[in-house]
Amino acid sequence: MLYGFVTTIRGNTGGRQIALTGLSDLVHEEPVTDFVAHLLNDRQNSGRTVELALAALYSAFRHHPTYKGQDYSSIPTLMNQLPQTLASERLERKFRKYVPYDVLSKIPAQLQAERARLTQNEKRQIALLAYD
Repeated sequence: MLYGFVTTIRGNTGGRQIALTGLSDLVHEEPVTDFVAHLLNDRQNSGRTVELALAALYSAFRHHPTYKGQDYSSIPTLMNQLPQTLASERLERKFRKYVPYDVLSKIPAQLQAERARLTQNEKRQIALLAYD
């Protein structure tokens, strides 16, 4: 994600283009900060989502033998500055995605009724219903 952002989006939105000679060129404070701003503002990601992406990036570079000696201290600092989502907000978003059990329990009967309505000539439709 970071590579795609730096090579395509960042240069097209007025950000300073950087010459990439290797992966270590990606993980500097300026491109990572711009990437985080893009995720939060343009992509509307939550702070937690961005934090998880940064944690994976930070862990990969910090522990890899090739990149171990470089300074990545700006990443944890940036992670601590991310907006935190309240637990109640997370639960509210989660509950909006749930479908009540009584609605789910009616789906098999609806599929069977639809299959019974179809004739044998509509084998493709029957196969699609069985797939669902």
